[in-house]
Amino acid sequence: MANVMNRTARAAWFTGAAIGFLVAMSSAQAGPLDELAGKWSGDGKANLTDGTSENIKCNATYTVSGNSLKLRLVCASSGGYKIDANSDMKVIDGFLSGRWTESSKNLAGEVSGSARGNTIDAKLESGGTPLMMVKVVTTAATQTTPPVPASQSVNVKLQQGGHSLKDVRISLTKA
Repeated sequence: MANVMNRTARAAWFTGAAIGFLVAMSSAQAGPLDELAGKWSGDGKANLTDGTSENIKCNATYTVSGNSLKLRLVCASSGGYKIDANSDMKVIDGFLSGRWTESSKNLAGEVSGSARGNTIDAKLESGGTPLMMVKVVTTAATQTTPPVPASQSVNVKLQQGGHSLKDVRISLTKA
């Protein structure tokens, strides 16, 4: 049972990070969501309750059509965990809603939240059970010399006990 909880928690934080990233970018853009289209990558740490941490790397691909956003995210930790997550969301007037799936762990759920300025707060649930809170802060690209690409700070905090994962911190950059 503990092993199932650990797999569920890890799959949820990868998926939460992906959804947080997707939503934060949409709230940071003043114009159409087309700015999201393309490939993004980054790395970070998964912090465990025993005080240790694992390095993670993520790659994301976004498809945008109007206010609809589709995401495919593949992440892996140095401990051998792999996540293959997809989301299908809408962002309307600063509010987000949608669904997520994680195919390698056979998980699915709902996401909801708000976007204010360059910060979003999102809640990830599965079957009505809160799994985590996601906070994302976005920094826009600059046209300085040399140019600096758009980047994000993604923080995920699990809401359910009984597993070894405490929180996750990821930095992402547009390719």
